[in-house]
Amino acid sequence: MEEKGKTVKENRQHGSINLPTELSWQGPMAENWRLFRQKFEIYLIASDNEGKSPRVKTALLLNAIGERCIKIYNTFVFEKAEHGNDINKVTQKFEDHFNPEKNETYERYRFFTRMQKDGESYEDFVVVLRDLSSTCNFGVLTESLIKDRLVCGITDTTVKDRLLRTKDLTLDKAINICRISQETRMQLEKITLAHTPDNAHSSNSSDYNINKFNEKQNKLTKSGFTGQLEKKYKENFNYDKKLCKRCGYNHPMRKCPAYGKRCVRCNGYNHFSSQCRNHCVHEIIIQSFLK
Repeated sequence: MEEKGKTVKENRQHGSINLPTELSWQGPMAENWRLFRQKFEIYLIASDNEGKSPRVKTALLLNAIGERCIKIYNTFVFEKAEHGNDINKVTQKFEDHFNPEKNETYERYRFFTRMQKDGESYEDFVVVLRDLSSTCNFGVLTESLIKDRLVCGITDTTVKDRLLRTKDLTLDKAINICRISQETRMQLEKITLAHTPDNAHSSNSSDYNINKFNEKQNKLTKSGFTGQLEKKYKENFNYDKKLCKRCGYNHPMRKCPAYGKRCVRCNGYNHFSSQCRNHCVHEIIIQSFLK
């Protein structure tokens, strides 16, 4: 009775620990098998099954790995019949099946030609490089070559320039520089966009007023004003002048909608960003932050 109560208690303790999902057949099978094996080993430890007999652990493996792999297991030939229940012998058979002998030259080609993809973070890129290097037999040069591939493979030329100018660059230093650069860029985007909605609202409001004025102006023009009325209209509304250099619109004299407004591009006053002459200020600020 006491033994039964103990078993129930253990089941409750490990009730939330599930077997790993079946081996995936999508993508490279060597990587799928390596991931499944790692998850299964974690499961054995977490569920307190690591100390169980090889026969029990083999049964757990076959129960988790899926029907398709059980059919593969049935084709394995063991030196001794009992080896079919030995977890080490069984996993080695699966290892040989999913991981045939590697072509080292080709594996290194994959590593040295890997470039950072669009939208791929620096951290994800390093993870991929580590995974590719695992089949290249680089030995003690692994960390150094991953660092070199990181520098050569990233797409941001500004960050690449900084990495190349860093003395005694290591993989950890390179990853840290890339991470800081990525965080800085995100912060800069938030800073530059912080006041955009308010300025956009002001601009839209001014655009609305100017459009209403221009509509009124067009209606009056089409209605056929003549003589003194037309002359007075043109004088009051600056009808025959060029577009304003501060707002880009035609408006009554001393009624510029840009007056008192701050430019989003250069932070100067009394002109809209569309008419700003300091076109390169924003780009220069960003470059100075990244250097």
